[in-house]
Amino acid sequence: MSYKIGIDVGGTHTDFVMQDENGAILRTLKVPSTPASPVEGVVAGLDLLEDSEKISTYVNGTTIGTNALLQRRLPEVGLVTTKGFRDVLLIRRETKEDIYDLFWKKPEPLVQRRNIFEVEERMDYLGEILKPLDTSNIPEICQRFRDAEIKYIAICLLHSYANDKHEQDVAKAISQEYPEAELTISSQIYPEWREFERTYNTVLNAALKPVVSGYLTSLEDKVAEGSDDTSVFVMQ
Repeated sequence: MSYKIGIDVGGTHTDFVMQDENGAILRTLKVPSTPASPVEGVVAGLDLLEDSEKISTYVNGTTIGTNALLQRRLPEVGLVTTKGFRDVLLIRRETKEDIYDLFWKKPEPLVQRRNIFEVEERMDYLGEILKPLDTSNIPEICQRFRDAEIKYIAICLLHSYANDKHEQDVAKAISQEYPEAELTISSQIYPEWREFERTYNTVLNAALKPVVSGYLTSLEDKVAEGSDDTSVFVMQ
């Protein structure tokens, strides 16, 4: 008989619930979380569970991404956008808790203005090309990213939800100049209208990618040890 286990990794505790194939709860466990290396807390809990070698399915929920965002434990990221739209993230929207509060302070942007660069291009809302893409400054942009030791880069061009050709071409040009870069393309992450929301989500993905992917890779490696038939699922 194989077992399933649910693991909830929180900031303080990591909780485990083990079930058999019929859904009956066999064991529950709570151990302290290990924020510096969350997988260590998961492994410590699994070591305390009997018959953990029979687990074939792992379902994981975690606040690692949320915690990293709230605490701003994020890497520096870069952004490439359409000329004229460099300040979308800084201007934001009028949306705030009290629209009449003249002293409201905007949250710090996820990317510093010095790390935002523009390319010449323009599409309309139907995806028709109004101005062809000019990638002649991509080598300079990539060098600026290298100099700043920025590896995680977001690409968000105007109206790319209707036509992603220019974003794909920018991604290809950056990859050729800066192969080590980890790219996030808005038309793949959040192909929706409204520039602030799409830019924000794209930059957020770029910033969280190393945090979340590093954790998930470590988790998969740990639970796969000694087993060729293990599935890991993540709660959204």
